[in-house]
Amino acid sequence: PYGHGKAEPLAAAVVSGMLLLAAGLIAYHSLHGILQPRVAPSAWTLILLIAVIVVKEILFRFVLHEAAHVESSAVKTDAWHHRSDAITSGAAFVGISIALVGGKGYENADNWAALVAAFVIAFNGWRLLRPAFNELMDRSPDRKLIEQIKTIAATIPGVAGVEKCFVRKMGYQFYAD
Repeated sequence: PYGHGKAEPLAAAVVSGMLLLAAGLIAYHSLHGILQPRVAPSAWTLILLIAVIVVKEILFRFVLHEAAHVESSAVKTDAWHHRSDAITSGAAFVGISIALVGGKGYENADNWAALVAAFVIAFNGWRLLRPAFNELMDRSPDRKLIEQIKTIAATIPGVAGVEKCFVRKMGYQFYAD
């Protein structure tokens, strides 16, 4: 059935939406933290953040490689979800480091860093949502592919010419009418 191919971009759109939601929540909590006075974070959190950054970056590279291998937009989006986690943790590392080194008056540095990370995550979420949305809306693929299909169709015996050619992506395949 044609509709089953929409599961792939639908999954990518859901993960992208989760990234956008996460960015919004991070931005909200960051702004809330900036407005409220607080104490500096603990130094031991830096060790945890280094571990998170390393693990998430390794996961990003592995999952992105697998996404390219299976040509999956949903898996690619999940890979970027790991990268967003690494970016957020990196921003938190920088912010906490500034708060600890700066001392009094720099307690909110990690909130400012989280706010910057939220914008990066939102950008990635939007960047990944667009292709999934385009596929869900049956956007036509690259003109070069359509011309290749027309050329091949014209070589079939009995075909006088190709007047119209409509192509859409469905899951891992392209369908041409």
